[in-house]
Formats: sequence, structure tokens, C-alpha cells
Amino acid sequence: MRCVALLLAAFLFCTSVFSQTTVYIDPAEVTIMAVGKTVECSISISGAENVLAYQFKLIFDETAVKFISLENANFLPAQSFAVPAKTEVPGEVLFGATSLGNASEQATGTLAIATFEILAKQDSAINLSEVKLSDPEANNIPTKAIGMKLLTEKISVVTEHKKGEQILTFKAEIRENGEPVKGLVDVWKNEQGVQAEKGQFIEYQSKFATPNPYKVGGVYVITEDGDILEPSNEVQQMRLIENDGWVHRKLPLDSIAGKTISAISIGTDGESGQRGLFVLLVDNIQLTDGNSQIVSIWNSQSSSLPKLRGETVGLENVAFQVGTDEVAVAPRGKITTTWSDVKISR
Repeated sequence: MRCVALLLAAFLFCTSVFSQTTVYIDPAEVTIMAVGKTVECSISISGAENVLAYQFKLIFDETAVKFISLENANFLPAQSFAVPAKTEVPGEVLFGATSLGNASEQATGTLAIATFEILAKQDSAINLSEVKLSDPEANNIPTKAIGMKLLTEKISVVTEHKKGEQILTFKAEIRENGEPVKGLVDVWKNEQGVQAEKGQFIEYQSKFATPNPYKVGGVYVITEDGDILEPSNEVQQMRLIENDGWVHRKLPLDSIAGKTISAISIGTDGESGQRGLFVLLVDNIQLTDGNSQIVSIWNSQSSSLPKLRGETVGLENVAFQVGTDEVAVAPRGKITTTWSDVKISR
């Protein structure tokens, strides 16, 4: 008898678990396309039995979305009454409805429909809280609640330079063999900065456009406390993406995680240069999580002009350009875009 009682208790427990009523927001995830757009979602129910009335609270980030409306749907019988939404508390809205006759005969359906306006392109959520269901005897019906996520549109990492598009060019002549060389130009600066996190990368494409064997350079990440993360081959993952020498580079930010990035520069900073012309081409600088863009640092639509960072060392005739790869290494008289010449440090 004891075994039978235990088996019966286990059966009743499993039945109550697997038949639990769930109230959830549908869809579970929404991709934010643009500020000002509206998002409509359903507060749905499944596994229901003998529901006469419902009440719930929606919790949201009022800097990300604005509450517009809540309307009773068709889960309850036609003879039902909805209490107007209460919005006294910022970031919360309370709503409920009750049948004035019989309980609902449906097991699944839509309790209500909510509408929000997008205020900002940022990840956030709309959560369900204080969900209450009752039957005709005013008994509380145990309920599981599931909210929804609002996600920013995922932008794929750009991994290829398209010929003919605007690029960044750093050009200089290295004076001597075996001597230190340095020349950096800022292509992005931000007073507030962006915090680097583990698992993030600076990704871009680059090309050394001359036969000079000295090929030290690329994108340099500068933190607000003065640290510089260099584009050394040891820490970069590289992939040849075109026959003409363009390479996609991926610079991990794990070593500066927690620090604030204040500037991004291109150029060169090496201990032993090779005399001759040095030309570096760079395109599509992006802060990424490895799969999608977080911030576009510089692309062919960018209008900002590079600005020299500090003094140059071991270089002369330093210049930098925003233009196409067709004119990047052309003679000075044939260049059709704006070049910036700078004095060098001797």
C-alpha cells in the first residue's frame, strides 16, 4: 500500500508540473528595426483550465520603449470586462479582465494585446510580473510567466574590401634601414569612449601596397589611460580574401578588457624599418563580438578625416588620405582626393 501511495503521489506531482498553466509574451524576441516604430505583442496563455479572470503587470525599460496601449483579447468569453491599464509607476503597466458569465473553455489563446513604441536602438526586455489567474470559485491558478526580449538588429561583420570604395591610406618614406619608425593617425576618437570586453575584436581589412619588405602596421587601439594594443601578427587572425593582397584582420581585445577605448589609429610603429616607400591601405574598421558588429569605427561612408597622433619617427613625406585604392599609390599630381601632409620629427 505504501508503494501504491508513493506512486500515486508521484503521478499527481508530475501531472501538476507538466500541465502547469503558462502565460507568455508572443513573440519571445523582436528585432528592433528603427526608432519610432511600434511593436505589437500578444500576452498569450497555454495549458489553461477554467479561467474566469486574469491580471498581470508588464515591466519595461522606459528609456528603450514607450507604452502605447493594452486591449483585452478573445480568450475570455464575450461577456467580459477589462479594467483600463494603470501606468502610475514608471516602467510598469497593470492590466486585467474578468468574465461576467462563465469561465473560458479554451486551453490556449490570447489574453491581451499590447503595443509599445521603440525609443532607442538598444537591447531590452518586456517582462511579465504578478500574473494572477482565478477560477469561478476565486481560487488562484498556479502560473508560469515568460517575457520577451527586444534585440537590436544584428549587422554582419564586413570581411571583404570592395574595390572602388573609399579607403584609408597611410603613406610615408622610411629614411634608414634598421632604425625605429613610428607614425600614427587617429581615424576615430570619442570623449566618452567605448569599454572593451572579453570576446570582442577590432576587425578590418588591410593591404601593404608597395614591395617594401617592411610590413609592420595596421590598426592600433588606444585606451584612455594610454595603453596601445598593437596589430602584431602574433595576436591577429588573418585570412587572405582577395588576390590583390587585401587581408581581413581580427584583433582580440581580451588583453584590454575592462578598459575604455578612446581612439583608433592606423599607421606603423616598429623597431627596425626598411628604407623606401611605405603605403598602408585600411578599410572597414569595426568593433565586433566575433559574429556581428557592435560599432562601425570607419567605413567607406565615413566623412571624418584622419588626424596625426603625436610626432613621427624615422619617416619623411608623411601623408594620409581618404580615397579609393585606384589613387592610393598614384603619383601626387594624379591624386584626385584630399591628402594631408604633416611635418616629421627628425
